[in-house]
Amino acid sequence: MTKDEQPVCPNESNCPIYKEVDELRSKVATLSTQVRTDYLTGLFNKQHLIFALEQEMERTRRTHHPTTLILIDGDHFKSINDTHGHVIGDKVIGHLSKLIKETVRKIDIPCRYGGEEFAIILPTTSILVGIQVAERIRSKIEESPLYLKPDKHLKITVSLGVDTHYYHMPAQPEELIKLADKKLYQAKSEGRNRVCHGDTDRNEKTTVSAEEKEALFSSEIK
Repeated sequence: MTKDEQPVCPNESNCPIYKEVDELRSKVATLSTQVRTDYLTGLFNKQHLIFALEQEMERTRRTHHPTTLILIDGDHFKSINDTHGHVIGDKVIGHLSKLIKETVRKIDIPCRYGGEEFAIILPTTSILVGIQVAERIRSKIEESPLYLKPDKHLKITVSLGVDTHYYHMPAQPEELIKLADKKLYQAKSEGRNRVCHGDTDRNEKTTVSAEEKEALFSSEIK
């Protein structure tokens, strides 16, 4: 062996080179997760939302299976911050994210969109199923107040907008977000604590298949 040659470890478990490579891989994986994750909630962040929407909308183009998006906004959140302070405001955001994670399916992609707004991508899901998922989230949050003290709790409600991307529509994430946001604004303007959704007749498919029902009600919950 010349002085320029590097020795090869005969045993990976005792090799410092392999150990260093494994540590570097672990650090890269950790950084990759941090880049995609919201620090306060542990949900995916807005950057990942756009990336995941692009992937799912491309899948819709190839498979003709729709992609549904739910946008969620906490009701009267400014009033909560003004009355209770930003520390409690952050607890409300954490509480909402926990309830969302407990309610969505494993195939769904929950994200923090910004402030008290959340977004959930529902892959391969019709708008009818998306409406049911949104209503389940709305009901779960309404029935789950945030307990500040043993004798004091804060009731929280949310408004939700739902819309769906079909294979024949423009495949831009911003377009689907705009559609769902329009329905979210409608839910707010009609009194909050409700779900508003896009046209269920927009696509030729207007019924929920047995497979979709099973995915909604029988899949494992996170």
